[in-house]
Amino acid sequence: MNLVVPSNFNFIRTRFNISLIDYESGYTTISVLDKNSVERFKYFIADEVAYDSELLDGYVPSKITIRTQNFSGKVKIEFRRTL
Repeated sequence: MNLVVPSNFNFIRTRFNISLIDYESGYTTISVLDKNSVERFKYFIADEVAYDSELLDGYVPSKITIRTQNFSGKVKIEFRRTL
């Protein structure tokens, strides 16, 4: 699966949160691109993650891409404005 999701954020500080449960196989890559389609953040996941959080700072996220390869599991991705 390859999915591209446009972002409606206009903040230069965003909190990226992720969880992966019921993992069985494969992997997922999440990328965040800026308004110039430059990849500014990449997260690779191939094992259970109860909760992980990263601060994205200095650019406005424009697109989020999600790529999976032989993946089976439940992923929860959340973006939040941060002051």
